[in-house]
Amino acid sequence: MYRLRRRCCALRVWRAFEDSSGDECEDGQLAVEHLIECMNKAHCPDLILLDMQMPNLDGYETARALRKLGYASPIIALTADAMQGDMKECIAVGCNDYLSKPIDAERLVAMVKQLTHEARNTFHHSTNENPQSL
Repeated sequence: MYRLRRRCCALRVWRAFEDSSGDECEDGQLAVEHLIECMNKAHCPDLILLDMQMPNLDGYETARALRKLGYASPIIALTADAMQGDMKECIAVGCNDYLSKPIDAERLVAMVKQLTHEARNTFHHSTNENPQSL
């Protein structure tokens, strides 16, 4: 049932954006390995939805590992823990934002839009800077 809910939530996000696609990893270690492959192909995801309670390598360690690898795009933490301290820990390990379960699909879609928009604007500005000013 959990897996079905997770997939339904992901499908709602993907349907909200034209030409969107996504990959799913069963655990944190597979997510790290997948991102390494993506980085080697220079084709990284625009955003990662990260379940913080994954087997093998939990979401906290996964986020740390992804940031250490140089993944700079947004990471949204998804967790059943709704405590303020858990939110702070998610941010501290490198996540950009946080949603507690059950996930509100409309809020998630709005968060994805906001974070990907901000990431595109940051990238656009950094690639259009005047080289003489650096």
